[in-house]
Amino acid sequence: MVPLQGIVVPRFYGVWTLEQTPCPPDSEHEYALPGTGADCILTILEHVGEPWMDDRSATRQNMDEADRERIREAHRALHRVGVIHHHASHKMSHTMLDSQGRIRLIDFERSKRCKPVVDGEPVSWAVLEEMGMLDRFLWGEW
Repeated sequence: MVPLQGIVVPRFYGVWTLEQTPCPPDSEHEYALPGTGADCILTILEHVGEPWMDDRSATRQNMDEADRERIREAHRALHRVGVIHHHASHKMSHTMLDSQGRIRLIDFERSKRCKPVVDGEPVSWAVLEEMGMLDRFLWGEW
């Protein structure tokens, strides 16, 4: 998603890790991160504003045609680089609005790789399914 960083998705600045350290002898926990069995890993990303709309207020009536098209185009951009977001149908809290009014998509833990969409070539069922769910949310019955 490198070509989309700073445009459709947040810029990726790096990863910070914290190794587990033993807790003091009087602690009830053996390690500073009890029960994880792993180090703490943080992904550092660009701040991309606030949710465009929270999930409870996300209705077609709150969106004009231009808003719908911008959201749809952000998902199309992901598909062109071979990513399916998997939050397209109802999670408007994963659609952010940055300080310049651009739509940004976040939260990719459910995303999947797909064949990049190229104009004029067949599209995978997964892309068609995601765009169908998004279109039903934005324009149709849901």
